[in-house]
Amino acid sequence: MNFELVPPIGMGCLRIGMPREAADSALDSLRDRRELAAADRAGQHISGPAA
Repeated sequence: MNFELVPPIGMGCLRIGMPREAADSALDSLRDRRELAAADRAGQHISGPAA
């Protein structure tokens, strides 16, 4: 999957500063439902400290 990075606006369907609910919905639209694991939960995104 390829996304176009558009500084300082965002990337693909994600926009910098968009509400969390909108980001969750945008990310959910990218999921391939055929490949979901039993433990997968919508709205659960893992992030870590910035490098």
